Amino acid sequence: MGGPAKTNNPGFPFGLFPSALHPYLELSRVRKLTGKAFIFWPFAWGLSMAAYRTGLPLQTYVTDMLRFFCVAYIVHSSCCTINDMFDRDVDAGVERTKDRPLPSGRVSMFAAFIHLLFQYGIGIWFIKSMDETAFFIYPLFKRFTNWPQAYLGFVISFGLIVAWVDTTHSIDPKLLAAMFVASTCWTIQYDTIYACQDREDDVKMGVGSTAVLFGNCVVPFVQVNALIFVAFLIYAGNLNNQGVWYYLVTIGGTTVSLLRQFSMLDVKDASSCANAFKQNAQLGWIVTLGIALDCYFTLQVPLTSSA
Repeated sequence: MGGPAKTNNPGFPFGLFPSALHPYLELSRVRKLTGKAFIFWPFAWGLSMAAYRTGLPLQTYVTDMLRFFCVAYIVHSSCCTINDMFDRDVDAGVERTKDRPLPSGRVSMFAAFIHLLFQYGIGIWFIKSMDETAFFIYPLFKRFTNWPQAYLGFVISFGLIVAWVDTTHSIDPKLLAAMFVASTCWTIQYDTIYACQDREDDVKMGVGSTAVLFGNCVVPFVQVNALIFVAFLIYAGNLNNQGVWYYLVTIGGTTVSLLRQFSMLDVKDASSCANAFKQNAQLGWIVTLGIALDCYFTLQVPLTSSA
C-alpha cells in the first residue's frame, strides 16, 4: 500500500478561493506584504506624528492605524494590477517576472481590466481621501525617464499628508515638507536597490530606472538618499518637538538598520538586493515605534477619549 495521497495546497489565502481566481490573487499580490508595507508606512508615520502632536488616545490611534493599513492594502493591490497591465510585454522579457499572470497568458487584458474595476469599486467604497490615478501614471515613467523611483516616492509620500490632515484637521507646511522629503528619499533608496535586480534585462528592454542611470555609482547614490532620509527625520523630529524615544529608537534604530543594510548589500547579487528591499520594509516599524513610544511614555496619553 502506498502512503497518503499528496495534496496540492496553495496556502493562505489562496486555499479560501476557487483555483480559477488564483491568478487574480497573484495579480493583486495578496501575499506580497512587503510592497503593501511600503505604501502603509508613510500613513503610519503621518498618523503617529499627528498622534504625538494632538495626544490622540491609544484606542483611536490603533483603530486609525488599522484603517490606514486597509487603505494601503487596497491601493497596493490595485496598483500592482495597473503596473502589470502596462508592463505585460516588458515582464515577458524579464526572467524574474515572465511567469506573472498577464505575460504568461493566465489572465487576459480584458479580464485584468474588469478585475481592476472591481478593486477600484472597493477602493471608492472604502477610501475617501486617496486618488489612485497618480499610481496609474507610474508604470509609464520607466518608458521615457530614468527617474520612476522619484515619482513613486512622490506619490507614496502623500500618505503622510492624508494621515496628518485626517487626524489633526490642519496643515503644518514645514513638518509635512520635511517628512515628505524623508519619505521620498527613502523610497528612491529602496526602490533603486530593488531595480538593481533587473538592470540587465531593463537595459535590453529599453526600460529606465535610477539603477540603470547611475550604473557603477548606484551604491553612493542610494547611500546619499539614505543620509538625506535620516537628516530630514531629525529635522522633522525637531519641528514636532519629539521626545527622547524618537531620537533613541526612530533615529538611532534607523541609522543602525541602514548601516547594517549597506554593509551586506551587493547590488550585483539579486538575492542581496531582494534582502535589502525586505529590510527596508521592516525599517518602517522602527520609525513608527519611536514616535509611538514618545506618544505613550513621554506624553502619557490616555487609553480612550474622556469625551
